[in-house]
Amino acid sequence: MNRIVVFVCLSLLLAPVSGFGADHYIRIGAAGTNDGSSWVNAWSAFPSGTTYIRGDEYYVASGTYLAGGSFSTDTSGTTTIKICKATIATVGSCSTAHGSETGWSDAYGTGQTIIQIPVTDQAAMFFPATKDYWIVDGVVGSGGNPATYGFYITALDTNLPRYPLLTHGSHITIKHLAITCPGSFYDQEQLGNYGVGSNTSLSYFYADNCQVNVMHIGANSVIENSYFATHWSSPSHHGVHAEMISSPLFRNNVMANCGGGPCIEPNGANLTNGTFYNNVFIGCTTPNGVLKGTASDSIIGTVMSNNTVVNCAGPILYQNNEGLGAGSGNTVINNLFYNSSPQLINEGGAGAIAHSYNSLYDHTAGSPPAETGIQIGSGNPFVNSAGGNFRLAVTANKAIDLGLSLSPPYNIDADGLSRPQGSAWDIGAYEFDQGGAGQSP
Repeated sequence: MNRIVVFVCLSLLLAPVSGFGADHYIRIGAAGTNDGSSWVNAWSAFPSGTTYIRGDEYYVASGTYLAGGSFSTDTSGTTTIKICKATIATVGSCSTAHGSETGWSDAYGTGQTIIQIPVTDQAAMFFPATKDYWIVDGVVGSGGNPATYGFYITALDTNLPRYPLLTHGSHITIKHLAITCPGSFYDQEQLGNYGVGSNTSLSYFYADNCQVNVMHIGANSVIENSYFATHWSSPSHHGVHAEMISSPLFRNNVMANCGGGPCIEPNGANLTNGTFYNNVFIGCTTPNGVLKGTASDSIIGTVMSNNTVVNCAGPILYQNNEGLGAGSGNTVINNLFYNSSPQLINEGGAGAIAHSYNSLYDHTAGSPPAETGIQIGSGNPFVNSAGGNFRLAVTANKAIDLGLSLSPPYNIDADGLSRPQGSAWDIGAYEFDQGGAGQSP
């Protein structure tokens, strides 16, 4: 046999087999056989929990659906099930924008997929413990407008969504999904995304008006490129934007209106080995600041770098309550503060916090701590803070080219720009784009 033919045959035998399975379809109002086999015969509601098949992809048309229910297909190794918002042309985590062209109408891809919660305490989406490896991708949407997100969780009655999204399995990935809770009018526990599983990932996630917008008790959670609008707190239901514990990665997020408590805190255990960078924190109204240990829980081994803090009455890191806990091994570096407390850090009587190369503009009353590379400036250093653009203006001379270089992955800013763009790193969430491209809203 010709050697070239033998080589080609062997190459085909050894080539990796495609992991793509079958496509399935969900479309409100579908009047076919209701078996999910095509756009014509799509399920008219989310199918029952064990219907989903490992390795397959599920496309969901625009429209309003009652709660998606439990996603409880047994785990099979690391084989993932993908559920994607169908779009006209934008491809997300699934293989195509909307699967088959047969029976497809562009109207199915226009607008949101709204998932309503019809029963008190029912979750719109529930991923039980041990039912691992799922991807839910709304494909489109980011920033502070929930109407732009492909998937949007809401309720038939504002009193209902106490636990809209439960991620108790591990390796659950949520993208381009928005949640709005009813708020403090109903003084009851409201957890936007509550998860006990490990390796939960939220990307381009929006949460608003929950008591706790995200509570991740499992290890290695990732929250990135997301927007937290408001949360609420009451004497009977203490609230924060996020509660996390073991090895969280929190980057490229905007977190506004932290009222009542800090923006972020642990939950019944120390927050250890956290990584927080390229975030914008706005409006910490109490001396608790941005990240704080609560009760006897401490912050340990955590790095907070290149964040931007605006209108905050407390430090960026308050590692434990005074005289309680044992915060230690923490680092605060390259952070930008505007109209905020000059305290920067609070060691709470525990271990020393390493801090350097932070920049303060128009800080409130008090004196900042002595540190290497500290910069004190005046005026508003941002392009348009009133419009939500916290990129550096050319006048931010106390933040540009004055930071300390850090190792990857910290060398990419919140816009995806490599650091440095000038002669040295900039301070805050955004690297100043010397060409101006990074300065637009």
